[in-house]
Amino acid sequence: NQGKSLQTIISRFPQSLFIPVAYDGYTRCKLFEIRTADKKESFQPLSTTKITNLTVKIRDNSSSRLKSAIPEKSRLIDRIFIGRNSKKSDKYSRVRIMPLPSIGHDHADHEIRRILVDIPSNCPMGNDDIEWAFSGLTEVDNKTGEIVWNLVATSDYKMLSHYGIYEDKKYGDKIWQTVTPAALPIRNNLIRKLKDQRSLRKYAILAVYQALRHVGIHTTVESVSVQREPFSINGIHARYFSDNKRFMVNSLYHVKIVFSEKLRGPLVIGDGRYLGLGLMQPRRKAVDEQ
Repeated sequence: NQGKSLQTIISRFPQSLFIPVAYDGYTRCKLFEIRTADKKESFQPLSTTKITNLTVKIRDNSSSRLKSAIPEKSRLIDRIFIGRNSKKSDKYSRVRIMPLPSIGHDHADHEIRRILVDIPSNCPMGNDDIEWAFSGLTEVDNKTGEIVWNLVATSDYKMLSHYGIYEDKKYGDKIWQTVTPAALPIRNNLIRKLKDQRSLRKYAILAVYQALRHVGIHTTVESVSVQREPFSINGIHARYFSDNKRFMVNSLYHVKIVFSEKLRGPLVIGDGRYLGLGLMQPRRKAVDEQ
């Protein structure tokens, strides 16, 4: 306007904010072998029915080792290893410890010889720190004090294809079945009411869909089947994985799922997915079934 001076105001643009974003969510897997501590250093097979106890022991020992080395990160380590004081948003950044039963051919005995450590791409702990926490962990005989076995890192990842874990991202599978039974999210009071096994099986199938949502799988499911018996010849009946406390017999099922699209492993479902239960393998051969 006439008679008024012009005033120029210069303001700064807000500073840019950069955050890491995981686009494909691809996890980083570290594989360890269970070896004897003698000169032969041969495989030390462990019983699959003790998989929850083994997982807890390895989890607690590795997290304690890491907390001793980095005490200022103790709370973070508890969150991502144990889930202690974790939030809902933390479940996708938690480290998963998966003892792997030996599978892949008709005569595989399903005993545990390897430990897979699955590290999400958005895990707040360093990859090298986590690998160090597991390398060289030992099991000591309480009576003799001798080392029974130790964990040895390996770069031989070929056997992971039996669990649908491939180096090439173009591969995947549509049909999956459990190696260790899934602890399905079925309420105990519902289990007590449903004495009819057919009705309980119906609710178990519904619980499978819920278990898939819990792990963030939203791929269309074409069919679901549940049973107590294992799908493979040398597999183990679901009842042998019950501890009669957290994992009751009536919540444990072997599960087979047919998806509309191919998925990549590792695929683990159910309430025991951080304790070795609900571990799945792709089904490719009819001869793998009983």
